[in-house]
Amino acid sequence: MVFNMVIEKAVEKALFQLAHDTETQISVGHFHVDMRIFDGASKMSLSTPVYVGENYIPRSVRGCLAGQAPFSENTLNTFLTVEEATFRVILHYVCGVEKLDHIRCKVILEDFARTADMWCDWLDDHDKRDLVYVRK
Repeated sequence: MVFNMVIEKAVEKALFQLAHDTETQISVGHFHVDMRIFDGASKMSLSTPVYVGENYIPRSVRGCLAGQAPFSENTLNTFLTVEEATFRVILHYVCGVEKLDHIRCKVILEDFARTADMWCDWLDDHDKRDLVYVRK
């Protein structure tokens, strides 16, 4: 219950900031979610890193980006991009803002964080497939 109160206050603050600026960031669980208003203030985007490579993105991680994750039908309609320069995979979600109040925004942010968490687990599992074990 305390978590819900904290997240509601954070959502209210983020929406207030977006009313005066086009970008803000909110923490949801262990994710820092970038929120951005665009397209004449008619749309909002959410984004957060779900994988950060150490100077490269392994082949097994890249391979699973093209396919469907096993949890994709249970989540928001999100998409992934790869930032080659920073070796990061970013999860994105875009929605309209015409009927977006703080309660609906809270639900979307919680669903987005759950989806991000599932992607992190999925990509980390694939990352481990490229590890080479060396015996001493």
